[in-house]
Amino acid sequence: MNRMFAFDQLNKTLLFTGILAFLARMFIKEVGWVYYLFTAIAVLAMLYFIFRLMNGNNYEKRARENQAFLNFFASLKAPFSKNGGTRRARVVRQGSGRSKKSFSEWVNSRKNYRYLICPQCRQKLRVPRGKGKIKVTCTICRNQFIAKS
Repeated sequence: MNRMFAFDQLNKTLLFTGILAFLARMFIKEVGWVYYLFTAIAVLAMLYFIFRLMNGNNYEKRARENQAFLNFFASLKAPFSKNGGTRRARVVRQGSGRSKKSFSEWVNSRKNYRYLICPQCRQKLRVPRGKGKIKVTCTICRNQFIAKS
């Protein structure tokens, strides 16, 4: 069983939401509609969390769900960010034909660039550091995803 998506952003949010709803439910004095609402939110979040945790074999579907979740929250946060949305960054493909770098070159490249892996084709990608949330396009499969640089 592939545990690749055991703790992606969507599963972390579902787990946090379920725990938070159960804790909020504990502080409600009267049993009423609010109590049942928090109970329903907690149970549904935990059930979906467990479903996604146990159904890790469907790699592409879990990746699409997580990417849709990230895109949704990025669109909600875009009007409140400094730049008003996501920026595009130039992505440099890491080829296998390059010569080996010295340790100091490797450290300097880690200071200036962040290395990501495309969730669709597993290609290693390099993006500049310090640009905030950016929209990355894979040079191989043209998959677009949002990542923090």
